[in-house]
Amino acid sequence: DNTAKTKTTDDIISIGEFKFSTKVSFEEQVNDALDGKLNRRNALFVSETPELLQKIGMKQLPMLYTQKHLRDAMKPKSDKNSHHHGLTKEQILKMADIIKNPAIIMDSMSQENSVVVVSDVLDDDKAPIIMSIVANGTGIYELKNVKSNFISSYYGKDNGFESFIERALETDNILYLSKEKSQSLYQQTGLQLPGGFNKLGYDKIIHQSNNIVNTHTNKLTYTFLIEDFKWVSFDDSVFFIEFQELRSVITRETKCHLS
Repeated sequence: DNTAKTKTTDDIISIGEFKFSTKVSFEEQVNDALDGKLNRRNALFVSETPELLQKIGMKQLPMLYTQKHLRDAMKPKSDKNSHHHGLTKEQILKMADIIKNPAIIMDSMSQENSVVVVSDVLDDDKAPIIMSIVANGTGIYELKNVKSNFISSYYGKDNGFESFIERALETDNILYLSKEKSQSLYQQTGLQLPGGFNKLGYDKIIHQSNNIVNTHTNKLTYTFLIEDFKWVSFDDSVFFIEFQELRSVITRETKCHLS
């Protein structure tokens, strides 16, 4: 069963042990984060996990996005920093709708515990905005461990989008195709709709995520939403570490020694 119990009162929604106020919208959280009004370690609550993502294997968990990812995503694109994506606030605010109404859902071909959502929204350089989600992980929200589906990146796919999708088709990594949204995407970009889309079919779950299944059956996966240190994801043997200062913390908490 992929669905945690969701309880709703007049202004509070509970997903498992996680509670959030419906009075505080994602836009308000974004504004407060950009104005420096939020605790720096607080992740942003984007939305609940929609039914479509649950059908490909995600659990009904809060979908979180860190403030550092937000600020980096809005900084001008730079060849010197791949985390700067030049997105506008308006494009950021479309995140929740993109999660609910994607053009394409696919297994990540670079992160084995992640799923990629492709939208028909373009950035200012006419690049399709895509989102990578670490599925069914554990994050830190308000200094507490919470289970979450964590948005680890959100950006315009500048280079090689056409070959990116073709490779996903060839490797059977496409999980879902929206006919309306995918056609809109390819019309806006001026690219030819892949013939392989018709063979897979539209508006249905093509198959569940192998990445999520493999993560659950073979690995113990953690995701730390630590605002000061971007994000860290690791399993029994593979560590993605960006800052030296995290090593002692993770070693102490997990009893794993990082080389």
